[in-house]
Amino acid sequence: MPALSRLTGSGKPDFSKLPVIVEIGKFNTPFAGAFSLIFATVASSFLAGALPAFGPVLVFVFVAVCGFLLLRKFAMPRAQTVTISAREVIASHKGAELWRDNIGAYDGVTWREEMRGSSKNRTLHQIVELCHKTDSARTVELWDSQRTEGVRQLWEDAARALDLPALRQTAEGLERRNPDEIDLSLGDRVRSGNIEAAFDPDAPGGITWSRDGSEIVVKIRPTGRFRVMPMAFGGFFVGILTFVISGFLLAISPGQLLVLALFVVLAAEILLFGLHSRLTVSPQTLSHEVVLTGGLRLNRRRYALDKIEAAAVVKGVGFGDRALRFETDDGESRIALLNPEGAEWLKNFVMSALAEAPEQDQDPALEGS
Repeated sequence: MPALSRLTGSGKPDFSKLPVIVEIGKFNTPFAGAFSLIFATVASSFLAGALPAFGPVLVFVFVAVCGFLLLRKFAMPRAQTVTISAREVIASHKGAELWRDNIGAYDGVTWREEMRGSSKNRTLHQIVELCHKTDSARTVELWDSQRTEGVRQLWEDAARALDLPALRQTAEGLERRNPDEIDLSLGDRVRSGNIEAAFDPDAPGGITWSRDGSEIVVKIRPTGRFRVMPMAFGGFFVGILTFVISGFLLAISPGQLLVLALFVVLAAEILLFGLHSRLTVSPQTLSHEVVLTGGLRLNRRRYALDKIEAAAVVKGVGFGDRALRFETDDGESRIALLNPEGAEWLKNFVMSALAEAPEQDQDPALEGS
């Protein structure tokens, strides 16, 4: 799906009923019209002083019309309508068929993540594709979004409807889930032998675990640069923000503003000094929370064990770090700022804990966060 199409947006496909029609590179008339009007306004304003009274108006109309037509001709030269049924995939352009292929020519429905942008302005995209086995030009992008809500549901629905494997790209490689495994929880998949977990009781540096009655508590403390980065960037950001806001709201001298900002930075650094994640596994639930100095808890999420469908090691948003992501149909939770060794140990720990947990009836009060 071209960048302009992603910007203007097309509706998320619904695989509850086949066939499904996906527009790739569809020309968006309102977006092109607005862009042409803005460009025409700027152009006519530059020429306002050099033209007669009605000159800028004529320039505005001419540039707007020409800009719109040029966008329509060149911006989306490869616009396609792709019709996906249970048996075949057909691509067409303005009613003329471009190609068709049997659904068996596709490897499966892939969900992958892609980091885009520069180091100062990076965004994480969730991409779902119908991947062709041999011809990448016939791979169909079903969805591209910076939000995670609904992505898992689309991925599962598409694989189930087309009777294809659900493929997941993780930091460890490609994970394959056959159609009969799509609705199984992670614990069920481990118990059935579809995937394996090798738990090592000796945790790597920065991770400790212990039993507390019927619960197992794991503390994950970032180490090395993964501990320094939140303290350095967090404190700097809080200090700058405090200095700017206080300058507008408080009638005090620059020196006093600086002292106030430094005081706030110090308080932030004290809170971040004890930063760690806490993972608690009970016979029925798994909970995850971020803990600051003094036991201050943030962003607590709790899931029923039989609702957890995956635990995957993925790339973090920092440089070289990893994150462990728990996934359910209701959302996801991440433990970030991990090194590769810690992320792998934690994934195996969670999978082993889920495999040994007794099967429980779902309690609605435990679902979600």
